[in-house]
Amino acid sequence: MARLQNVKAVREMLEGKHRTQTRTKIGFTDADVASEKSKRREVGETWEEKDSNGDVIAVWEQKNGYRVRSGVHKEAVEEIREYLNSYPNCLPNCRTKVYTKLDKRFRAKFGRCADCQFRIETKMKQEGKFKEYEREQMMRNAEAFFKQADKEIDITYEQIAGESHFVNSDGRIEVWNGDRTHAEKMREEYHEFKKIALQKIQEYNGNTTKVSE
Repeated sequence: MARLQNVKAVREMLEGKHRTQTRTKIGFTDADVASEKSKRREVGETWEEKDSNGDVIAVWEQKNGYRVRSGVHKEAVEEIREYLNSYPNCLPNCRTKVYTKLDKRFRAKFGRCADCQFRIETKMKQEGKFKEYEREQMMRNAEAFFKQADKEIDITYEQIAGESHFVNSDGRIEVWNGDRTHAEKMREEYHEFKKIALQKIQEYNGNTTKVSE
């Protein structure tokens, strides 16, 4: 439920419908600045600062003896930060109290702490399901790697095949023509390697279906 609420908060923020963007509180214009600064407020009270057009530009909060000014989207940002630092896929009986660097790495990959991940994997091993899970993870990791590599190869191809402009010390501009033949060879070799690598992984997983080019 918490995860859905955070996703909803992000969507509302992008649409301009989040409560931090639509709520109505005490606001003030330039003509009221002096009186607002001297106005007595209760600790914890919040109010909005508006410009001459009536647009909210900041949110203030009265602390004990001082006031804090924050951005308009402070609460939405805090909700998003809290979600990104959470472990939404941990087991209901998660035992982790203090999170380590290892937990953070597991959170980035699985959305859960290391202890919960180890317990899940142990259970799969006991049930004889771990090998299948391991194979799925191997293929998923390979696909993620090549998805990023595809983008990098496309960028490298354009850099090698396209024209390059260089400015000399005397201000003259030199244009170096790209090497499209070399760029094509580089891209062909990469895609051949990609096809072989994915084919080998599928063969290891017991799937003999050929990988499409």
